[in-house]
Amino acid sequence: SPGLAELFIDKQPIRGNPTFEAVFDSGTTYTFVPAQIYNELVSKVRGTLSESSLVEVKGRALPLCWKGKRPFRSVNDVKNQFKALSLKITHASSTSNLDIPPQNYLIVEVNIRQPNR
Repeated sequence: SPGLAELFIDKQPIRGNPTFEAVFDSGTTYTFVPAQIYNELVSKVRGTLSESSLVEVKGRALPLCWKGKRPFRSVNDVKNQFKALSLKITHASSTSNLDIPPQNYLIVEVNIRQPNR
């Protein structure tokens, strides 16, 4: 554990910067954050997209999805629509910042048409 962490979106703190204990596990695919911080993050992401042409939709595999006028072909297509996250980690007397661009925290769900049977 590198220490206490604070989460930011577009350099704005998530709910007055509540801190949480950061733990990095190189063998884990997913990222987990406390429910209060996750819910506030989702709210902030929705807020940053309020002026966007993206529409929130129900995904097949993920609980939170957005759809554009044209399909995203890769995660690199989301850079202009979503804001960067950053994680400020404080350990003892030092502070580190981990910048997380949208293409590193989003997944593109590809609609694959199944053949008729």
